[in-house]
Amino acid sequence: MTIVIECAYEPHHSHEYPDDWEFGGANQLDPRSDRRWTPTTYVYLDARLRAVWTTQTPLCLDQALDEFTKHAELGATYLQRKNERGELELVDFVYDRATDTVNPL
Repeated sequence: MTIVIECAYEPHHSHEYPDDWEFGGANQLDPRSDRRWTPTTYVYLDARLRAVWTTQTPLCLDQALDEFTKHAELGATYLQRKNERGELELVDFVYDRATDTVNPL
């Protein structure tokens, strides 16, 4: 049995968790409250591929892409994330600050 939670970020998708997962936050839907939660490391890079911000806050890649706006002032242009082997890999998107859009590379 699983618990399905609709994600607030585009494109429309959902996240699934075991039925004994513990949720928290103001709406009691935040999965990061469970001791089994494993965060993903995201590193925002500038146009010269220098790290400008590192976070483990986003629940999924779509949220991390949406949050480029928060790091635009720092020059965030590209995004890396740690894969299952613990290696940073470049995500195939680029952020355009002028239009506040994320586009495929």
